[in-house]
Amino acid sequence: QRGRWLAVSGGVLALLALTGVLGGSRTPMVIQRIARPASAPVAPVRIRVEPGNREIEGGETVSIRVFVAGTLRHPKLMTRSREGWTNVSLDPAASADGARSGERVYARTIRNVKEDIAYKIRVADQETPVFALSVRDLPRATGYRIRYEYPAYTGLKAEEAQAITADLAAPRGTRATIEVGTNRAIADAALLFDHGSPVEGSGGDHGARIAVPIRQDDRFSIRLTDRRGRRAVLGPFELRAIPDRPPTITVLAPGPVDDIAHDMSATILAGATDDHGVRQILLRYRVREETVKVERLHDEKAGARELAIRYGWLLGSFSLLPGDEIEYQVGAVDGNAVDGPQTTWSDTRRLRFPSATEILSSMERERNESIDTLEDVLKNVRDLQQKSEDLSRDVGRTRELSWEQRQELQKNLDGQQQAKDQLDKVAERLSEDAEKLSQSPGLKNELVQKIEELHQLLTQIKDQSLLKSMQRLQEAMKKMTPQEMERALQNFQLSQDEVIKNLERTIEMLKQLRMEEMLEAASERAAEMERRQIA
Repeated sequence: QRGRWLAVSGGVLALLALTGVLGGSRTPMVIQRIARPASAPVAPVRIRVEPGNREIEGGETVSIRVFVAGTLRHPKLMTRSREGWTNVSLDPAASADGARSGERVYARTIRNVKEDIAYKIRVADQETPVFALSVRDLPRATGYRIRYEYPAYTGLKAEEAQAITADLAAPRGTRATIEVGTNRAIADAALLFDHGSPVEGSGGDHGARIAVPIRQDDRFSIRLTDRRGRRAVLGPFELRAIPDRPPTITVLAPGPVDDIAHDMSATILAGATDDHGVRQILLRYRVREETVKVERLHDEKAGARELAIRYGWLLGSFSLLPGDEIEYQVGAVDGNAVDGPQTTWSDTRRLRFPSATEILSSMERERNESIDTLEDVLKNVRDLQQKSEDLSRDVGRTRELSWEQRQELQKNLDGQQQAKDQLDKVAERLSEDAEKLSQSPGLKNELVQKIEELHQLLTQIKDQSLLKSMQRLQEAMKKMTPQEMERALQNFQLSQDEVIKNLERTIEMLKQLRMEEMLEAASERAAEMERRQIA
Protein backbone atom coordinates (compact mmCIF):
# COMPACT_ATOMS: atom_id res chain seq x y z
CA GLN A 1 0.00 0.00 0.00
CA ARG A 2 2.84 2.31 0.83
CA GLY A 3 4.36 1.47 -2.47
CA ARG A 4 1.15 2.31 -4.21
CA TRP A 5 1.01 5.80 -2.51
CA LEU A 6 4.57 6.49 -3.49
CA ALA A 7 3.74 5.52 -7.05
CA VAL A 8 0.76 7.94 -7.16
CA SER A 9 2.81 10.76 -5.65
CA GLY A 10 5.53 10.19 -8.15
CA GLY A 11 3.00 10.29 -10.95
CA VAL A 12 1.61 13.64 -9.68
CA LEU A 13 5.08 15.12 -9.40
CA ALA A 14 5.85 13.96 -12.90
CA LEU A 15 2.62 15.55 -14.13
CA LEU A 16 3.44 18.81 -12.37
CA ALA A 17 6.90 18.77 -13.84
CA LEU A 18 5.43 18.24 -17.27
CA THR A 19 2.91 21.08 -16.69
CA GLY A 20 5.69 23.41 -15.52
CA VAL A 21 7.65 22.66 -18.62
CA LEU A 22 4.68 23.29 -20.88
CA GLY A 23 3.24 26.34 -18.91
CA GLY A 24 6.41 28.27 -18.55
CA SER A 25 6.64 31.18 -16.07
CA ARG A 26 2.85 31.47 -15.40
CA THR A 27 2.66 27.97 -13.97
CA PRO A 28 3.40 28.98 -10.32
CA MET A 29 0.63 31.70 -10.37
CA VAL A 30 -1.88 29.27 -11.81
CA ILE A 31 -1.03 26.65 -9.23
CA GLN A 32 -1.39 29.33 -6.47
CA ARG A 33 -4.89 30.42 -7.66
CA ILE A 34 -5.94 26.76 -7.87
CA ALA A 35 -4.82 26.34 -4.34
CA ARG A 36 -6.45 29.67 -3.18
CA PRO A 37 -9.65 30.38 -5.25
CA ALA A 38 -10.27 33.78 -3.48
CA SER A 39 -7.11 35.14 -5.08
CA ALA A 40 -8.46 34.51 -8.60
CA PRO A 41 -9.45 37.73 -10.59
CA VAL A 42 -13.13 38.73 -11.10
CA ALA A 43 -14.57 38.05 -14.56
CA PRO A 44 -14.42 41.24 -16.77
CA VAL A 45 -17.62 43.54 -16.79
CA ARG A 46 -18.41 45.80 -19.76
CA ILE A 47 -20.65 48.89 -19.39
CA ARG A 48 -22.03 51.10 -22.16
CA VAL A 49 -24.20 54.22 -21.46
CA GLU A 50 -26.54 56.13 -23.74
CA PRO A 51 -26.79 59.10 -24.22
CA GLY A 52 -23.64 59.76 -22.18
CA ASN A 53 -22.83 63.46 -22.43
CA ARG A 54 -25.59 65.44 -24.12
CA GLU A 55 -26.95 68.99 -24.45
CA ILE A 56 -30.74 69.15 -24.10
CA GLU A 57 -33.49 71.71 -24.28
CA GLY A 58 -35.12 72.96 -21.11
CA GLY A 59 -38.05 70.77 -20.07
CA GLU A 60 -36.97 67.88 -22.29
CA THR A 61 -37.52 64.21 -21.33
CA VAL A 62 -34.35 62.05 -21.39
CA SER A 63 -34.13 58.22 -21.44
CA ILE A 64 -30.89 56.76 -20.01
CA ARG A 65 -30.07 53.25 -21.30
CA VAL A 66 -27.30 51.11 -19.77
CA PHE A 67 -25.84 48.03 -21.56
CA VAL A 68 -24.04 45.59 -19.19
CA ALA A 69 -22.07 42.45 -20.04
CA GLY A 70 -20.18 40.09 -17.73
CA THR A 71 -22.51 40.17 -14.71
CA LEU A 72 -26.09 39.57 -13.75
CA ARG A 73 -26.17 42.34 -11.19
CA HIS A 74 -28.48 45.35 -11.84
CA PRO A 75 -26.63 48.60 -12.42
CA LYS A 76 -27.29 51.71 -10.34
CA LEU A 77 -27.84 55.23 -11.65
CA MET A 78 -25.90 57.68 -9.50
CA THR A 79 -26.71 61.43 -9.72
CA ARG A 80 -24.91 64.27 -8.06
CA SER A 81 -26.66 66.92 -5.98
CA ARG A 82 -25.55 69.48 -3.42
CA GLU A 83 -25.73 66.81 -0.71
CA GLY A 84 -23.55 64.38 -2.70
CA TRP A 85 -24.23 61.32 -4.79
CA THR A 86 -27.52 59.48 -4.67
CA ASN A 87 -28.30 56.25 -6.46
CA VAL A 88 -31.28 54.32 -7.72
CA SER A 89 -31.33 50.80 -9.11
CA LEU A 90 -32.16 50.48 -12.80
CA ASP A 91 -34.79 48.10 -14.06
CA PRO A 92 -34.52 46.02 -17.22
CA ALA A 93 -35.50 47.94 -20.31
CA ALA A 94 -38.72 47.17 -22.12
CA SER A 95 -36.80 46.48 -25.32
CA ALA A 96 -33.29 45.27 -26.10
CA ASP A 97 -32.81 47.61 -29.05
CA GLY A 98 -29.13 48.44 -29.57
CA ALA A 99 -27.82 45.59 -27.35
CA ARG A 100 -24.72 43.65 -28.40
CA SER A 101 -23.99 39.96 -27.87
CA GLY A 102 -23.95 39.10 -24.17
CA GLU A 103 -25.29 42.51 -23.02
CA ARG A 104 -28.27 43.06 -20.81
CA VAL A 105 -30.21 46.37 -21.17
CA TYR A 106 -31.41 48.55 -18.31
CA ALA A 107 -33.18 51.91 -18.58
CA ARG A 108 -34.66 54.86 -16.68
CA THR A 109 -36.58 57.91 -17.95
CA ILE A 110 -36.04 61.39 -16.46
CA ARG A 111 -38.83 63.82 -17.33
CA ASN A 112 -39.00 67.63 -17.61
CA VAL A 113 -35.29 68.26 -17.16
CA LYS A 114 -34.76 71.95 -16.40
CA GLU A 115 -31.40 71.85 -14.62
CA ASP A 116 -28.05 70.25 -15.53
CA ILE A 117 -27.60 66.64 -14.33
CA ALA A 118 -24.24 64.95 -13.58
CA TYR A 119 -24.54 61.16 -13.50
CA LYS A 120 -22.59 57.86 -13.65
CA ILE A 121 -23.34 54.14 -13.62
CA ARG A 122 -22.03 51.60 -11.07
CA VAL A 123 -22.10 47.81 -11.44
CA ALA A 124 -20.54 45.81 -8.65
CA ASP A 125 -17.22 47.57 -7.96
CA GLN A 126 -16.99 49.17 -11.38
CA GLU A 127 -18.07 52.73 -12.28
CA THR A 128 -18.28 54.66 -15.50
CA PRO A 129 -16.88 58.12 -15.93
CA VAL A 130 -19.18 61.03 -14.92
CA PHE A 131 -21.52 62.10 -17.72
CA ALA A 132 -23.42 65.40 -18.04
CA LEU A 133 -26.89 66.30 -19.32
CA SER A 134 -26.46 70.03 -20.04
CA VAL A 135 -29.67 72.08 -20.33
CA ARG A 136 -29.54 74.78 -22.93
CA ASP A 137 -30.41 78.24 -21.56
CA LEU A 138 -33.35 79.23 -23.80
CA PRO A 139 -34.11 82.89 -24.52
CA ARG A 140 -36.43 84.32 -21.89
CA ALA A 141 -37.95 87.73 -21.28
CA THR A 142 -36.57 89.92 -18.52
CA GLY A 143 -39.00 92.80 -19.10
CA TYR A 144 -41.21 94.66 -21.58
CA ARG A 145 -41.39 98.25 -22.76
CA ILE A 146 -44.33 99.38 -24.88
CA ARG A 147 -44.71 102.56 -26.93
CA TYR A 148 -48.04 103.73 -28.35
CA GLU A 149 -48.18 106.12 -31.30
CA TYR A 150 -51.83 107.16 -31.58
CA PRO A 151 -53.61 108.27 -34.77
CA ALA A 152 -53.08 111.98 -35.37
CA TYR A 153 -56.81 112.80 -35.37
CA THR A 154 -57.14 111.72 -31.71
CA GLY A 155 -54.85 114.55 -30.56
CA LEU A 156 -53.15 112.15 -28.13
CA LYS A 157 -49.40 112.34 -27.63
CA ALA A 158 -47.24 109.22 -27.96
CA GLU A 159 -46.77 107.27 -24.71
CA GLU A 160 -44.03 104.89 -23.62
CA ALA A 161 -43.78 102.91 -20.39
CA GLN A 162 -42.49 99.73 -18.77
CA ALA A 163 -44.96 96.85 -18.61
CA ILE A 164 -45.26 93.57 -16.77
CA THR A 165 -46.65 91.77 -19.83
CA ALA A 166 -46.93 92.48 -23.54
CA ASP A 167 -50.73 92.88 -23.46
CA LEU A 168 -51.85 95.76 -25.71
CA ALA A 169 -54.90 98.08 -25.53
CA ALA A 170 -55.21 101.25 -27.64
CA PRO A 171 -57.54 103.00 -30.12
CA ARG A 172 -57.88 101.42 -33.53
CA GLY A 173 -55.18 102.63 -35.88
CA THR A 174 -52.55 102.97 -33.16
CA ARG A 175 -49.01 101.73 -33.87
CA ALA A 176 -47.57 99.89 -30.89
CA THR A 177 -43.90 99.00 -30.52
CA ILE A 178 -42.98 96.15 -28.15
CA GLU A 179 -39.43 95.99 -26.84
CA VAL A 180 -38.65 92.66 -25.13
CA GLY A 181 -35.62 92.55 -22.85
CA THR A 182 -34.00 89.09 -22.86
CA ASN A 183 -31.27 87.12 -21.09
CA ARG A 184 -29.25 86.62 -24.28
CA ALA A 185 -28.73 87.99 -27.76
CA ILE A 186 -31.64 87.51 -30.15
CA ALA A 187 -31.17 86.86 -33.84
CA ASP A 188 -34.82 86.90 -34.92
CA ALA A 189 -38.22 87.77 -33.47
CA ALA A 190 -41.78 87.44 -34.70
CA LEU A 191 -45.27 88.19 -33.39
CA LEU A 192 -47.74 85.36 -34.08
CA PHE A 193 -51.46 86.27 -34.14
CA ASP A 194 -54.21 83.74 -33.47
CA HIS A 195 -56.22 85.15 -36.40
CA GLY A 196 -53.77 87.07 -38.52
CA SER A 197 -50.52 86.98 -40.42
CA PRO A 198 -47.24 87.01 -38.45
CA VAL A 199 -45.40 90.28 -37.95
CA GLU A 200 -41.64 90.10 -38.21
CA GLY A 201 -39.45 91.95 -35.74
CA SER A 202 -35.73 92.48 -35.22
CA GLY A 203 -33.28 91.10 -32.68
CA GLY A 204 -30.39 92.61 -30.78
CA ASP A 205 -27.74 91.95 -28.17
CA HIS A 206 -30.15 92.42 -25.28
CA GLY A 207 -33.59 91.74 -26.70
CA ALA A 208 -36.00 92.18 -29.59
CA ARG A 209 -38.24 94.89 -31.07
CA ILE A 210 -41.56 94.38 -32.87
CA ALA A 211 -43.91 97.04 -34.34
CA VAL A 212 -47.59 96.04 -34.09
CA PRO A 213 -50.46 97.73 -35.96
CA ILE A 214 -53.60 97.69 -33.78
CA ARG A 215 -56.59 96.99 -36.03
CA GLN A 216 -58.83 94.47 -34.27
CA ASP A 217 -59.10 92.41 -31.09
CA ASP A 218 -56.88 89.32 -31.14
CA ARG A 219 -54.42 87.20 -29.17
CA PHE A 220 -50.76 86.79 -29.98
CA SER A 221 -47.48 85.15 -28.94
CA ILE A 222 -43.90 86.33 -29.36
CA ARG A 223 -41.38 83.92 -30.85
CA LEU A 224 -37.70 84.58 -30.06
CA THR A 225 -34.75 82.84 -31.74
CA ASP A 226 -31.23 83.23 -30.37
CA ARG A 227 -28.04 83.18 -32.41
CA ARG A 228 -27.59 79.43 -31.86
CA GLY A 229 -31.01 78.78 -33.35
CA ARG A 230 -32.75 78.03 -30.07
CA ARG A 231 -36.34 79.24 -29.83
CA ALA A 232 -38.68 80.31 -27.09
CA VAL A 233 -42.34 81.34 -27.40
CA LEU A 234 -43.71 83.94 -24.98
CA GLY A 235 -47.39 84.47 -24.28
CA PRO A 236 -50.16 84.32 -25.17
CA PHE A 237 -50.99 88.01 -24.79
CA GLU A 238 -54.19 89.99 -25.39
CA LEU A 239 -54.59 92.71 -28.01
CA ARG A 240 -57.60 95.03 -27.63
CA ALA A 241 -58.44 97.53 -30.34
CA ILE A 242 -60.58 100.24 -28.70
CA PRO A 243 -63.21 101.49 -31.17
CA ASP A 244 -63.83 105.21 -31.71
CA ARG A 245 -67.25 105.94 -30.25
CA PRO A 246 -69.57 108.12 -32.36
CA PRO A 247 -70.22 111.67 -31.16
CA THR A 248 -73.28 112.74 -29.17
CA ILE A 249 -75.52 115.71 -30.02
CA THR A 250 -78.05 117.58 -27.87
CA VAL A 251 -80.37 120.32 -29.16
CA LEU A 252 -81.38 122.80 -26.45
CA ALA A 253 -83.47 125.13 -28.62
CA PRO A 254 -85.85 125.36 -30.40
CA GLY A 255 -88.10 122.76 -28.83
CA PRO A 256 -89.17 119.54 -30.55
CA VAL A 257 -92.10 121.41 -32.12
CA ASP A 258 -91.93 125.19 -32.12
CA ASP A 259 -93.56 128.11 -33.91
CA ILE A 260 -91.55 130.36 -36.19
CA ALA A 261 -91.01 133.86 -34.79
CA HIS A 262 -92.54 136.91 -36.49
CA ASP A 263 -89.12 137.94 -37.87
CA MET A 264 -88.95 134.59 -39.76
CA SER A 265 -85.88 133.32 -37.93
CA ALA A 266 -84.94 130.59 -35.45
CA THR A 267 -82.01 130.37 -33.06
CA ILE A 268 -80.46 126.92 -32.76
CA LEU A 269 -78.61 126.12 -29.54
CA ALA A 270 -76.83 122.76 -29.60
CA GLY A 271 -74.00 120.93 -27.85
CA ALA A 272 -71.89 117.98 -29.01
CA THR A 273 -69.27 115.71 -27.41
CA ASP A 274 -66.82 113.11 -28.74
CA ASP A 275 -64.09 110.97 -27.17
CA HIS A 276 -61.47 112.33 -29.59
CA GLY A 277 -63.01 115.59 -30.77
CA VAL A 278 -65.96 117.00 -32.72
CA ARG A 279 -64.95 118.41 -36.12
CA GLN A 280 -68.23 119.65 -37.64
CA ILE A 281 -71.80 120.60 -36.78
CA LEU A 282 -74.32 120.03 -39.59
CA LEU A 283 -77.93 121.02 -40.24
CA ARG A 284 -80.14 118.69 -42.28
CA TYR A 285 -83.61 120.01 -43.20
CA ARG A 286 -86.54 119.75 -45.55
CA VAL A 287 -89.07 122.48 -46.36
CA ARG A 288 -92.53 121.14 -47.17
CA GLU A 289 -92.01 118.14 -49.50
CA GLU A 290 -88.83 119.43 -51.13
CA THR A 291 -85.46 117.63 -51.33
CA VAL A 292 -83.51 117.21 -48.09
CA LYS A 293 -80.62 119.67 -47.82
CA VAL A 294 -77.54 119.70 -45.60
CA GLU A 295 -75.66 122.80 -44.46
CA ARG A 296 -72.46 123.08 -42.46
CA LEU A 297 -73.00 125.23 -39.39
CA HIS A 298 -69.54 125.04 -37.82
CA ASP A 299 -66.02 123.67 -38.46
CA GLU A 300 -63.54 122.89 -35.69
CA LYS A 301 -60.06 122.40 -37.19
CA ALA A 302 -58.34 120.91 -34.15
CA GLY A 303 -61.39 119.05 -32.88
CA ALA A 304 -63.02 119.67 -29.51
CA ARG A 305 -64.22 117.05 -27.07
CA GLU A 306 -67.03 119.39 -26.04
CA LEU A 307 -68.50 121.92 -28.45
CA ALA A 308 -71.45 124.30 -28.14
CA ILE A 309 -72.88 126.44 -30.95
CA ARG A 310 -75.44 129.18 -31.37
CA TYR A 311 -76.74 129.58 -34.93
CA GLY A 312 -79.23 132.14 -36.20
CA TRP A 313 -81.25 130.45 -38.93
CA LEU A 314 -82.91 132.91 -41.34
CA LEU A 315 -86.10 131.43 -42.79
CA GLY A 316 -87.35 134.30 -44.95
CA SER A 317 -85.93 132.87 -48.18
CA PHE A 318 -88.13 129.76 -47.91
CA SER A 319 -91.33 131.75 -48.73
CA LEU A 320 -93.31 129.93 -46.08
CA LEU A 321 -97.07 130.08 -46.00
CA PRO A 322 -99.25 129.83 -42.91
CA GLY A 323 -99.44 126.16 -41.96
CA ASP A 324 -96.08 125.23 -43.55
CA GLU A 325 -93.49 123.24 -41.59
CA ILE A 326 -89.71 122.72 -41.70
CA GLU A 327 -88.35 119.38 -40.50
CA TYR A 328 -84.73 119.49 -39.38
CA GLN A 329 -81.97 117.65 -37.52
CA VAL A 330 -78.67 118.83 -36.09
CA GLY A 331 -75.65 116.53 -36.60
CA ALA A 332 -72.18 116.17 -35.05
CA VAL A 333 -69.23 114.75 -37.04
CA ASP A 334 -66.03 113.38 -35.51
CA GLY A 335 -62.60 113.21 -37.13
CA ASN A 336 -62.12 109.43 -37.32
CA ALA A 337 -59.36 109.04 -39.90
CA VAL A 338 -59.08 105.26 -39.49
CA ASP A 339 -62.58 104.01 -40.29
CA GLY A 340 -63.95 107.28 -41.66
CA PRO A 341 -65.82 110.15 -39.96
CA GLN A 342 -68.87 109.19 -37.91
CA THR A 343 -72.00 111.37 -37.83
CA THR A 344 -74.69 111.40 -35.16
CA TRP A 345 -78.00 113.15 -35.85
CA SER A 346 -80.43 114.54 -33.32
CA ASP A 347 -84.08 113.59 -33.24
CA THR A 348 -86.23 115.11 -35.98
CA ARG A 349 -87.67 118.49 -34.96
CA ARG A 350 -90.23 120.80 -36.52
CA LEU A 351 -90.58 124.51 -36.99
CA ARG A 352 -94.15 125.56 -37.78
CA PHE A 353 -95.49 128.67 -39.42
CA PRO A 354 -98.88 128.76 -37.61
CA SER A 355 -101.88 129.71 -39.66
CA ALA A 356 -104.18 132.52 -38.67
CA THR A 357 -106.92 129.95 -38.10
CA GLU A 358 -104.77 128.06 -35.59
CA ILE A 359 -103.85 131.26 -33.78
CA LEU A 360 -107.47 132.43 -33.56
CA SER A 361 -108.71 128.99 -32.48
CA SER A 362 -106.28 129.00 -29.58
CA MET A 363 -107.40 132.56 -28.78
CA GLU A 364 -111.01 131.45 -28.43
CA ARG A 365 -110.13 128.96 -25.70
CA GLU A 366 -108.01 131.52 -23.92
CA ARG A 367 -110.77 134.17 -24.11
CA ASN A 368 -113.23 131.82 -22.44
CA GLU A 369 -110.74 131.10 -19.65
CA SER A 370 -109.99 134.83 -19.17
CA ILE A 371 -113.71 135.76 -19.01
CA ASP A 372 -114.35 133.02 -16.42
CA THR A 373 -111.41 134.24 -14.34
CA LEU A 374 -112.55 137.90 -14.42
CA GLU A 375 -116.12 136.97 -13.50
CA ASP A 376 -114.80 135.08 -10.46
CA VAL A 377 -112.73 138.12 -9.50
CA LEU A 378 -115.78 140.37 -9.90
CA LYS A 379 -117.88 138.13 -7.68
CA ASN A 380 -115.18 138.08 -4.99
CA VAL A 381 -114.74 141.85 -5.08
CA ARG A 382 -118.50 142.35 -4.64
CA ASP A 383 -118.48 139.98 -1.66
CA LEU A 384 -115.59 141.92 -0.13
CA GLN A 385 -117.45 145.18 -0.69
CA GLN A 386 -120.53 143.84 1.10
CA LYS A 387 -118.49 142.62 4.04
CA SER A 388 -116.81 146.01 4.28
CA GLU A 389 -120.21 147.76 4.37
CA ASP A 390 -121.38 145.46 7.17
CA LEU A 391 -118.18 146.03 9.10
CA SER A 392 -118.47 149.82 8.67
CA ARG A 393 -122.05 149.82 10.07
CA ASP A 394 -120.98 147.72 13.05
CA VAL A 395 -118.12 150.08 13.85
CA GLY A 396 -120.41 153.11 13.51
CA ARG A 397 -122.94 151.55 15.87
CA THR A 398 -120.65 150.14 18.55
CA ARG A 399 -117.89 152.73 18.29
CA GLU A 400 -115.29 150.01 18.85
CA LEU A 401 -113.37 147.33 16.84
CA SER A 402 -113.29 143.83 18.31
CA TRP A 403 -110.66 141.15 17.67
CA GLU A 404 -113.04 139.26 15.41
CA GLN A 405 -113.65 142.40 13.35
CA ARG A 406 -109.93 142.92 12.91
CA GLN A 407 -109.63 139.34 11.66
CA GLU A 408 -112.38 140.05 9.16
CA LEU A 409 -110.45 143.10 7.90
CA GLN A 410 -107.37 140.89 7.40
CA LYS A 411 -109.45 138.40 5.36
CA ASN A 412 -110.63 141.28 3.17
CA LEU A 413 -107.03 142.30 2.59
CA ASP A 414 -106.03 138.72 1.65
CA GLY A 415 -108.96 138.60 -0.76
CA GLN A 416 -107.76 141.78 -2.45
CA GLN A 417 -104.28 140.24 -2.93
CA GLN A 418 -105.78 137.09 -4.45
CA ALA A 419 -107.82 139.16 -6.90
CA LYS A 420 -104.68 141.04 -7.93
CA ASP A 421 -102.84 137.73 -8.60
CA GLN A 422 -105.68 136.51 -10.82
CA LEU A 423 -105.65 139.75 -12.82
CA ASP A 424 -101.88 139.40 -13.29
CA LYS A 425 -102.38 136.06 -15.01
CA VAL A 426 -105.08 137.39 -17.34
CA ALA A 427 -102.93 140.42 -18.25
CA GLU A 428 -99.94 138.19 -19.00
CA ARG A 429 -102.08 135.98 -21.25
CA LEU A 430 -103.34 139.01 -23.17
CA SER A 431 -99.76 140.19 -23.72
CA GLU A 432 -98.82 136.80 -25.16
CA ASP A 433 -101.87 136.85 -27.43
CA ALA A 434 -100.96 140.25 -28.80
CA GLU A 435 -97.46 138.93 -29.62
CA LYS A 436 -98.87 135.89 -31.46
CA LEU A 437 -101.33 137.94 -33.49
CA SER A 438 -98.65 140.43 -34.49
CA GLN A 439 -96.58 137.56 -35.98
CA SER A 440 -99.33 136.66 -38.45
CA PRO A 441 -99.39 139.27 -41.22
CA GLY A 442 -102.79 138.11 -42.50
CA LEU A 443 -104.74 139.16 -39.39
CA LYS A 444 -106.30 142.55 -38.84
CA ASN A 445 -104.33 145.06 -36.81
CA GLU A 446 -107.55 146.12 -35.09
CA LEU A 447 -107.58 142.89 -33.09
CA VAL A 448 -104.07 143.50 -31.82
CA GLN A 449 -104.98 147.08 -30.85
CA LYS A 450 -108.05 145.94 -28.89
CA ILE A 451 -106.05 143.33 -27.03
CA GLU A 452 -103.47 145.96 -26.12
CA GLU A 453 -106.26 148.27 -24.84
CA LEU A 454 -107.60 145.45 -22.68
CA HIS A 455 -104.12 144.80 -21.36
CA GLN A 456 -103.75 148.45 -20.39
CA LEU A 457 -107.15 148.47 -18.68
CA LEU A 458 -106.32 145.38 -16.62
CA THR A 459 -102.98 146.89 -15.67
CA GLN A 460 -104.79 150.02 -14.47
CA ILE A 461 -107.21 147.93 -12.39
CA LYS A 462 -104.58 145.83 -10.66
CA ASP A 463 -101.87 148.47 -10.30
CA GLN A 464 -104.04 151.48 -9.45
CA SER A 465 -107.62 150.71 -8.36
CA LEU A 466 -106.90 147.47 -6.50
CA LEU A 467 -103.67 148.78 -5.06
CA LYS A 468 -105.43 151.93 -3.84
CA SER A 469 -108.21 149.92 -2.16
CA MET A 470 -105.65 147.64 -0.47
CA GLN A 471 -103.76 150.66 0.88
CA ARG A 472 -106.95 152.16 2.31
CA LEU A 473 -107.86 148.87 3.95
CA GLN A 474 -104.41 148.69 5.54
CA GLU A 475 -104.89 152.27 6.82
CA ALA A 476 -108.22 151.29 8.34
CA MET A 477 -106.55 148.47 10.27
CA LYS A 478 -104.04 150.93 11.73
CA LYS A 479 -106.68 153.42 13.00
CA MET A 480 -107.28 153.17 16.69
CA THR A 481 -110.40 155.36 17.10
CA PRO A 482 -113.80 154.13 15.86
CA GLN A 483 -114.38 157.40 13.98
CA GLU A 484 -111.19 157.09 11.96
CA MET A 485 -111.87 153.40 11.30
CA GLU A 486 -115.39 154.17 10.02
CA ARG A 487 -114.06 156.87 7.67
CA ALA A 488 -111.31 154.57 6.29
CA LEU A 489 -113.83 151.81 5.59
CA GLN A 490 -116.08 154.23 3.70
CA ASN A 491 -113.11 155.27 1.50
CA PHE A 492 -112.37 151.57 0.88
CA GLN A 493 -115.94 151.08 -0.35
CA LEU A 494 -115.56 153.95 -2.83
CA SER A 495 -112.39 152.43 -4.28
CA GLN A 496 -114.16 149.09 -4.54
CA ASP A 497 -116.89 150.73 -6.63
CA GLU A 498 -114.23 151.85 -9.09
CA VAL A 499 -112.75 148.34 -9.28
CA ILE A 500 -116.14 146.76 -9.94
CA LYS A 501 -116.98 149.20 -12.74
CA ASN A 502 -113.65 148.63 -14.49
CA LEU A 503 -113.99 144.85 -14.18
CA GLU A 504 -117.49 144.92 -15.68
CA ARG A 505 -116.21 147.03 -18.58
CA THR A 506 -113.26 144.69 -19.14
CA ILE A 507 -115.49 141.60 -19.22
CA GLU A 508 -117.76 143.16 -21.82
CA MET A 509 -114.79 144.15 -23.98
CA LEU A 510 -113.40 140.59 -23.79
CA LYS A 511 -116.73 139.13 -24.86
CA GLN A 512 -116.87 141.52 -27.78
CA LEU A 513 -113.26 140.65 -28.73
CA ARG A 514 -114.08 136.94 -28.57
CA MET A 515 -116.93 137.44 -31.03
CA GLU A 516 -114.71 139.40 -33.46
CA GLU A 517 -111.97 136.73 -33.29
CA MET A 518 -114.49 133.98 -34.04
CA LEU A 519 -115.65 135.87 -37.12
CA GLU A 520 -112.05 136.48 -38.17
CA ALA A 521 -111.24 132.77 -37.74
CA ALA A 522 -114.13 131.77 -40.00
CA SER A 523 -112.95 134.26 -42.62
CA GLU A 524 -109.38 132.97 -42.44
CA ARG A 525 -110.47 129.34 -42.83
CA ALA A 526 -112.30 130.19 -45.99
CA ALA A 527 -109.31 132.16 -47.32
CA GLU A 528 -106.88 129.30 -46.57
CA MET A 529 -109.08 126.80 -48.39
CA GLU A 530 -109.18 129.10 -51.38
CA ARG A 531 -105.38 129.54 -51.37
CA ARG A 532 -104.73 125.80 -51.23
CA GLN A 533 -107.19 125.13 -54.03
CA ILE A 534 -105.36 127.65 -56.19
CA ALA A 535 -101.98 126.14 -55.26
